[in-house]
Amino acid sequence: MTIFDEKKENNLTVISVIIANFNGEKFLKRCLDSLFQEKESDFEVIVIENGSIDNSLNLLKENFSREPKLKVIALEKNQGAAKARNIGAKEAEGQYFFFLDNDTKVKQGWFKQIPDFFERYPRVGLAQVKILKMGT
Repeated sequence: MTIFDEKKENNLTVISVIIANFNGEKFLKRCLDSLFQEKESDFEVIVIENGSIDNSLNLLKENFSREPKLKVIALEKNQGAAKARNIGAKEAEGQYFFFLDNDTKVKQGWFKQIPDFFERYPRVGLAQVKILKMGT
């Protein structure tokens, strides 16, 4: 397992976005771009590169190596989505975990909605995002 994460910020991490990626080169950039459009500083994104045989790892290095909020964990072989997510959760520093698939595109304001939801419903421990439109 290799990790590239040399730019750790010392800010409070409220949300840890955890993405298990396997052969997601086609979708991953759009997903990360939508996350990083958010200018709040207290979230991190952890991509578990789950043994992809496509160009996903190079895409991450070429497009996001200077992104201070990104941590990449590269697994040598596919461990399955559940195990990859658990590996990401183990590395996460956030108060809330936000599990995404690599083909997800979040809308602006996503960062504020997660803590607001859990503050409104303190007995809830897990929530699922709503799919607004397939295929875009």
